[in-house]
Amino acid sequence: MLKNIAFSSLITLLFIVSCKDSPKRLGKEDNEFKPKMGFLPIEYGQSFEEGKEERTKKLLGEGAVKMNEIPMNQTILSQWQEKAMAEINEISQKTNNKSYASFTNNLWIVDAIYVDQFADRSVHDGTWIDFNDDLTYEYGRYNDKLGDGKYFYNPEIEGLTLFDNDSNNKPFEFEVGWDMGFVVIAGTKKYGDNLVMVKLINKADKPTK
Repeated sequence: MLKNIAFSSLITLLFIVSCKDSPKRLGKEDNEFKPKMGFLPIEYGQSFEEGKEERTKKLLGEGAVKMNEIPMNQTILSQWQEKAMAEINEISQKTNNKSYASFTNNLWIVDAIYVDQFADRSVHDGTWIDFNDDLTYEYGRYNDKLGDGKYFYNPEIEGLTLFDNDSNNKPFEFEVGWDMGFVVIAGTKKYGDNLVMVKLINKADKPTK
């Protein structure tokens, strides 16, 4: 069962700060295996807190390993994908493929991404995700569709699981916090996303440039 968290302060923070300028997008310059992040236009393991990696190395040393960092490889990615697909299939069968209008009514625009710090709006401008009644979803940027997959939302635990049809993309598990016209989804540890938070705004149409 997903851990219940208090979203009120987080929602307020995202609502107020999401329109402000934030540190520029950062990336690691290494050859580690990194799965793609599906509907999120960021890199796996990426932080938007400027100088975080340098401060960590200075404090803990060059060879330090982060306690919550999962050493990714293709095997782990495949295991995650199998687990996510099995969970979606199991709960879909139990609920007779039930969908919820709260998710499928209109599409969702990515209004903010937070990983240690807010991403600059240019990172996610125009990004959207659309949940369908048949438990599939599509995502893209402006008028371009970039991918699709399967999902399931469990209202009993406010949990959202995403499985991308592209085998290079990792699955997600999110805890969902609701507010009027928008939600904040917070990644869990299951698939290594416990530092990721995303604000989604419900809109009738795709964003335009």
